[in-house]
Amino acid sequence: MLRNFRLSVCMVTLACLTQAALAQGTKGPGKDSEVIDVKSQAANFRVYTSEAGKFYVVPAKVDLDGMVFYGDGKTMHQQRIIGGGSSGDGSMDFAIWAPRAVNLQQGSLTIAADGGAVVQCNREHPVTLTPATPGESQRVLTKAAFHKPLWKRMSKFLARDDNGVYFFVDVLRDTGKGHRVFIGQKGAMKAMPMTNIVDDAAGQIYGTKRGELRIVANEGEKASWRKGKKEEKLTILDPGDNRYLVYRELGIYGQLGTICDDE
Repeated sequence: MLRNFRLSVCMVTLACLTQAALAQGTKGPGKDSEVIDVKSQAANFRVYTSEAGKFYVVPAKVDLDGMVFYGDGKTMHQQRIIGGGSSGDGSMDFAIWAPRAVNLQQGSLTIAADGGAVVQCNREHPVTLTPATPGESQRVLTKAAFHKPLWKRMSKFLARDDNGVYFFVDVLRDTGKGHRVFIGQKGAMKAMPMTNIVDDAAGQIYGTKRGELRIVANEGEKASWRKGKKEEKLTILDPGDNRYLVYRELGIYGQLGTICDDE
């Protein structure tokens, strides 16, 4: 389980360290900005495997503790670290953004002082990792393609009507732009072709070929779905509190590139 000590400090520290490591590890101008140079820093990482054949690349020392990667050993994606802690004996805890985790706020990766490692994506079923062989470690660290986090979008709005039809909006994480609207029941959500977007201090209006999704700010966050002259009030849901619904049950998304994608 994650340690509570130093959590708030570590969240800031890890973010800063991640940015510093990225600044050093990302290839220079003219190269793919999504690729991170791990090969030149191979000695600073450890590699673990799971029974499912997945690979986990973690820092061997604390000053690279924002650099955690997960993948199939050929393509590895950096994980978004949202908290954690470390101690003088070499043990480290990472809280990782993983909205597909079962009954958990996030995924976790714990490295013990003796080098043992455990991943937690399901409260009832922690997964023990095995250190990769020297040959496997060498292959992954020098041959695999290491990328920045795969998933670039974030939830903006979630609601439903009284018949179980959901209305969902996501945007690009870095810019808050690139709005997309999905409508439908669980497992049958469809992206709606957009005809108009209004996004200002008063709220948002998303015009689609099927109707208009209206979100009114500063009025206790009200929302409605208008089709022709008919307007239906919607029940607003917090995307954060419903992340498992959003990232698994609605059927909008597939693989996110996180440690808990397949749990």
